[in-house]
Amino acid sequence: MKRREKTTNVVDEREKYFQSLIEKSQEMIKTWHDSVQGHINKVEKQKKLKLAKDLKMIRDFKAKKKVKNNDEVIKEAKELIFQDSCYGRQLMSALLESKVLEEREAQIKFQREIRKSEIEKESTLNTTSLIFLNETELDEKQRKLNKKRKEKEIADINKEIFEWKQSCEREKRNEERRQKINEEQIKQIIENETKLQTEILQREKDEIKEYEQQTNELKKNRANIDQQDERLREVWRKYQDRIRCKEKAVFDKIHRDSSLKSQMASTYKIFEKLNSEKDKKYNDFIEAGVAKELKRLNEHDQKEIDNKANIHKKRKALDEENKILHEFKKQIDYINEINYSRGTRGNQQFPIIREKPKLKIGRTAHPTFLVTNKQRENQRKIGNDKSWSGLETTHKQFAEHATDVLQECRYKHMALKIINDYRKNNCLDEKYPLTLE
Repeated sequence: MKRREKTTNVVDEREKYFQSLIEKSQEMIKTWHDSVQGHINKVEKQKKLKLAKDLKMIRDFKAKKKVKNNDEVIKEAKELIFQDSCYGRQLMSALLESKVLEEREAQIKFQREIRKSEIEKESTLNTTSLIFLNETELDEKQRKLNKKRKEKEIADINKEIFEWKQSCEREKRNEERRQKINEEQIKQIIENETKLQTEILQREKDEIKEYEQQTNELKKNRANIDQQDERLREVWRKYQDRIRCKEKAVFDKIHRDSSLKSQMASTYKIFEKLNSEKDKKYNDFIEAGVAKELKRLNEHDQKEIDNKANIHKKRKALDEENKILHEFKKQIDYINEINYSRGTRGNQQFPIIREKPKLKIGRTAHPTFLVTNKQRENQRKIGNDKSWSGLETTHKQFAEHATDVLQECRYKHMALKIINDYRKNNCLDEKYPLTLE
């Protein structure tokens, strides 16, 4: 047993050792450049190197951007904002208008010069052509006379040929007319024969249709007569059946009346008792409902009286509260006016403070949550301080651009109009150099 256990342990150790060697060999094979895993590792390394280079380039680019001066960036941003604004676009449109007008004037001048050159060329050509015409007129007259003689001879020959052709055409037309007349006569005879045959056939068809219609009408009349006879028979049967039923009902009634006279009297009394009990119950129900309704109406009237008294009390309380709220709103409006004047108008004078109204007898004291006179004086002092605004820089920027546009423009009426509108809208004084009237 011990020997067997030792042999099994040795075998297991050998297998583990060989398996570890196989794993190590596979890992070494992966590092080879010919294998698939080696190729994958190589690609991953190249990607990492490329990513590191890209990150380095981005960092260098950001560092270069940070080195730039912030003032230049701010100026560029201001110029872009001004170009996108309405006044910037208006100035650019004025400049464009002036340039277009200048180009139009240049084109008009160029066209005038071209016309002058053409007129000069035409005058030089006329003088040379007159000399040449005087020499050629005599030769042309002789040529024209010779042409006229030849044209007369040719015209006489053509006239004779034309007359001969007309005579031939007349003979042909007369023969064609004769043939047409003969053909038309034959066609008329054939048409008349065909018409007679069609009329005869149509008459025969009409007579056959009339005969068929008459036979159909006779059949329909016979069928109607038979139907009427059957209906009369059925009516007479029903009439006899009704008479028999009525006779039977009369005989049955006579037999019942004789047997049920005593029973009818007892049932009549029972029905009278039931009807009297029903009427009594109905009257009791109505009396109870009327009493309940009267009680409910009395309670409703009492509630309305109580509600009116409560409403009157509540209205008095609300009137007092509304008076206090009205005074509180006045104080808030006064504070808002001070803040508005401080933010927009600067050193404008504040409105006069109203004195406190004297309390009348019977009113409540001044509420504690309203603004006091000390708070008003502090707000007045704060309002006297000037408020900062960035309009001065915008006005200066507009003035610089306007001067540049006016220097480049030749036609300045549109640009001057835009500048004067800007001064009026922004209430500018003589501080800014925009007096360009």
